[in-house]
Amino acid sequence: MSRRFIEHCAALFEKRSLLVLFTLMLLSGLTLGLVPVAYVYLVKRVQQLEPIGPSLASRGVATSANAGRCNQVLIRFSSTASIGSIGRLMDRLDASIAFGPDQDGAFELTVPSAQAIAIVSNLNASDLVVAASLRPSCR
Repeated sequence: MSRRFIEHCAALFEKRSLLVLFTLMLLSGLTLGLVPVAYVYLVKRVQQLEPIGPSLASRGVATSANAGRCNQVLIRFSSTASIGSIGRLMDRLDASIAFGPDQDGAFELTVPSAQAIAIVSNLNASDLVVAASLRPSCR
């Protein structure tokens, strides 16, 4: 390389605007180079995740995952029921709230399958509950 070319390049790099432009180009190249790597990483992570539960589209519909299991109870709590008393009731019955409230104020509970009918009877006997029933697909 000629000395004149090197001096010309050195003069260009002394200007701040060129240094900023060079830095931006370098960062842009790094960012664009990492996008495919990040995409592959995210795809692998999503494939490793297990589904959390039934999707909203299959709510109340017998699927291969819940075929033969009727552990879903629809319930409406009384207006005087406190969060603490509802929590104690759920603990006592080994139930958990899976969904709700819906537009009518009803909740969907998940209960042990073998005890679902007995739990519905216990819930209907409770003063915290207005109405409880098995999901229509389980009747």
